[in-house]
Amino acid sequence: MVIQYKPALVNQLTDECCNVIEDALVALGVEFHKSRKRLFGPCPVHDGDNPAAWNLYPDGDEVRGIWTCRTHHCEKKYKKNFAGFVHGVLCKQANKELPWTVAVDWMLRFLGYKSVKEVQVPDEETLAKRAQANAMRRWNIAPKVVKTTWDRQRVRGTLQIPANYFLERGYQPDILDKYDVGFYQAQQRVLVPVYDPSYKFAVGFAGRSVYEKCNNCGFWHNPQAACPATIEEQVNAAKWKNSRGFEAANFLYNYWFARKFILETSTIILVEGPGDVWRLEEAGIHNSVALFGVDLTEEQLTLIESSWAMNIIVMLDNDEAGKKAAAEIKQKLSRTHRLYFPTFDTKDVGELQTDLITADIQPIFHQIKSFNESIGVKI
Repeated sequence: MVIQYKPALVNQLTDECCNVIEDALVALGVEFHKSRKRLFGPCPVHDGDNPAAWNLYPDGDEVRGIWTCRTHHCEKKYKKNFAGFVHGVLCKQANKELPWTVAVDWMLRFLGYKSVKEVQVPDEETLAKRAQANAMRRWNIAPKVVKTTWDRQRVRGTLQIPANYFLERGYQPDILDKYDVGFYQAQQRVLVPVYDPSYKFAVGFAGRSVYEKCNNCGFWHNPQAACPATIEEQVNAAKWKNSRGFEAANFLYNYWFARKFILETSTIILVEGPGDVWRLEEAGIHNSVALFGVDLTEEQLTLIESSWAMNIIVMLDNDEAGKKAAAEIKQKLSRTHRLYFPTFDTKDVGELQTDLITADIQPIFHQIKSFNESIGVKI
């Protein structure tokens, strides 16, 4: 007979595990690295080798212990909460599928409980208030902005702008100059600054290695140096690396420039990376923002909602991950926004030629404009 555990019990155990999350991960045998808001490392559920694919957020925003696997999306199979993560790890260690209740049993043992009767679950009134507060947090809390001393003058004085790396890949120098994309000698990376919505300070940097992928280890490091061995060395040799303390999931790239045009057109364009934004800028399209990947986070959704965009044009990469993410965005936002999914033949927007971009997107803008005018909205 399979024991049935109530959601309130699982949530309470999750909360207690998150209070001592590092001890819990050590007990699980999970290899991890620490950042400001998250723990990350190779995904232990599918035994991956990407040093930053697995991400776990102990505090979360609405629910504690949320996790994701950015390469195989293992959280979709084992659920995105901490109990699902424990379940996935235990299944991998056992090399077979186990009932999900083994995760709850593991949390009980780890926390020192002899039975579920010892767990103090809050009463229904407290749980209801907590759930209501969590549901309203995204609407009542402004997106977090990290205060830094990196104003634009300091950024431009530190980097060699424009970056030859992206010039060689066909991007226009004036666009790279506009976005302050430059080479940083100390790290041998091309840095892409991410500014706060007021465009006063850089809240962080996304850095692209200038080295080619190593055929031996699969990382991007100096070919004259030894292949990275530790997690820290592998993180430093990743293709893309964020600056310390910068959580890309809290921001939309180009929001500082795009929000004016989003407001004027009531339309926002979602792409995956900065290169896609630059290509659209070259084509004279100024209201695109990048997700820094395929996952639309709650923080990014907050920014979209605060931009007053009624229409969303989704142009994620033309691969399996991009198509799945687009389908999830459709499911999540189709009731609150008018969505458009233009098709293109290249891998991503960054590979499109200007005339193709114009041909794909301008008809959508005309369609949106006609619809808005039909309901009395002038843009």
